[in-house]
Amino acid sequence: MGNIISCTFCGKSSLPDYPETTTLRQSFSPPYSAQIFPLLKEKNQASFSTQISFKTTDISLEDFNLIKLLGCGASGRIFLVEKKTSGRHYALKVMKKQEISKKKHQEYAWNELKILQKNECPFICNLRYSFQSEDFLYLVMDFLNGGDLFFHLRKDIFFSEERTRFYCCEIICALEYLHENGVIYRDLKPENVLFDSKGHVRLVDFGLAKCIEASGSSNSLVGTPEYVAPEVLLKKNYDFSVDFWNLGCVMFEMLIGRPPFLGKNLHEVLKNIVNKEIELNDDISNEVNEVLKVLLEKDPKKRVKAKDLKKMAYFQGVDWDVMKKGEGHPPFIPKIENDLDLRYFEKRYVENEVVWNEGDEASSQNLYEYYLNFSYKNRMESVGEKGN
Repeated sequence: MGNIISCTFCGKSSLPDYPETTTLRQSFSPPYSAQIFPLLKEKNQASFSTQISFKTTDISLEDFNLIKLLGCGASGRIFLVEKKTSGRHYALKVMKKQEISKKKHQEYAWNELKILQKNECPFICNLRYSFQSEDFLYLVMDFLNGGDLFFHLRKDIFFSEERTRFYCCEIICALEYLHENGVIYRDLKPENVLFDSKGHVRLVDFGLAKCIEASGSSNSLVGTPEYVAPEVLLKKNYDFSVDFWNLGCVMFEMLIGRPPFLGKNLHEVLKNIVNKEIELNDDISNEVNEVLKVLLEKDPKKRVKAKDLKKMAYFQGVDWDVMKKGEGHPPFIPKIENDLDLRYFEKRYVENEVVWNEGDEASSQNLYEYYLNFSYKNRMESVGEKGN
């Protein structure tokens, strides 16, 4: 989430300036400063000086064994951990409070927690616990060792239309669930589409997601450059339709092996997203091209909605009731021997020793009360741990 793009536009073909440090495939989000985002108001940050103990009676980092580093992102680090009392393996997302405050991302941290707490969708990663320490916030989630879509695309280059259709169906079900609950995802990309051990899709990383029940729209400049919708770049009010643009980009990449809009640099990529029409491919069927056209429609008012999308010829024969329950038959089942089989993860992470560096910045004691209600325990975990 660390990239910055200016929100000053002079017209359809005008694109934002961006720092040289901005890179592709990484999420960006506001707010950063009044100079870069002059329309955004600075929020007052609460500060507390009360000295509070961070030892909780429910759960803490001491309840887990850290096994491996699984990955690093703009929003934090992901570790494979084992719960000492049960021996169960989880993915632990670790976020530094000072970094969250520095980027003014407190609202994003709370949004992610609230969305995951309420989740009842089989295609969204389950949250099991959440807690805080003096310097960090922690989210304990299901460990999904089937790898992510980006990993498998790098290995296979592209997928068949049948395999792509299955993944699109499960993603559509996930997006429908989020939208029915007033949530825009805003960061659908291959890196955020994981697979469980049976080959089913699970969406992860809701750090940029937003609840819009009240306003019905948003105009924040957030997303990942290759996948961001034109209306987001143009700083227009947008709604759930941005998620279907993202779906079109991901679907295109699954079928062709690259995102739909490329360029020599980030500026050219963004320019092409705003101005260039999608180039359809003769190597894929007309039914698929028709879906791509309506998903990658630049006018959000004309962009296809889920209800109409599911009726298109490409999805003919899909039993959506079965699919929605997570009872479809995945076209690819990961070859996993056990919980610690990490063959679908980046070697540069999992082959290194876990190094835990805690408290290397000024104390976050004064942020404790801001996250006072951050702790959470999934009721199913309470049931499963009886007797441990």
